[in-house]
Amino acid sequence: MLLLVVLLILTTLRLPVSGRLKNTLSDGFLPFLEFSTRVQNSFGFLIHRFKGYRNLQAETTDLKKQLSELSTRVAQVTELERENREFRAMLDFKNRSELKLISAKVISRDPSNWYNTVLIDRGSSDGVIGNMPVLTVEGLVGKTIDVTKSNARVLLIVDENCKISAWLKDSAQYGIVQGNILAGGTDSQCRMTFVSRNAQIKTNDKVYTSGLGGIFPKGLLVGVVRSVKSSEQKEEKNILYQDVGITPAVDLVRIDEVFVGIGVKVSEKLKPAQKS
Repeated sequence: MLLLVVLLILTTLRLPVSGRLKNTLSDGFLPFLEFSTRVQNSFGFLIHRFKGYRNLQAETTDLKKQLSELSTRVAQVTELERENREFRAMLDFKNRSELKLISAKVISRDPSNWYNTVLIDRGSSDGVIGNMPVLTVEGLVGKTIDVTKSNARVLLIVDENCKISAWLKDSAQYGIVQGNILAGGTDSQCRMTFVSRNAQIKTNDKVYTSGLGGIFPKGLLVGVVRSVKSSEQKEEKNILYQDVGITPAVDLVRIDEVFVGIGVKVSEKLKPAQKS
């Protein structure tokens, strides 16, 4: 109402007077107008920045989703490549082996503290019987013990009840490899006994099956030497043998595919001629 009255007065005043008064009022209101303009511009700038921030957040979320999907695909492809490499290696090993091998999957592990065993999905219907060697591309796993029609239990080489006649490649020494119950969390999960105290055993010497005993064929890799306890390190000087710590060639905790040696391949030259 007051502003209306002022406007009416301005319109009735003489031109020079009204002009000066208008200029005065304009000069008085100019700072307020400038402040209002700055506030409006700042508010508009903040709204623009907020919208940009919201758009950036949406783009970031979308990029994270795409990155997660790509990471999943890369992991799947990597796993498929690993499985393909393992399958090719197993197939090549099976073709080169002198043993007649059948593949098997590990379907369970024995939770008991008494035995170190795994259960595989092959049994008597597949030609499996007790005391057959079980192995992977990397080396020896153990032997079959309890066999049913469709399954077989495998006694692992880290069990004390699994005894293997073996020999050391570099030192040409023979001995018996069995599980080392005192190994705990160390690498020497097996031990080789009956090794002459005079033998020069070195770490990283490879241990192979000797072929003696009738269960494990000759030449299967058992593991490598990790420690040697000579007679000089023992309290008794009259001991005849050394204790050799062995690390298995196969990571028995992670096995999921194995081979069972159900026989020996017959050479084509040794096969009887077919009657015509």
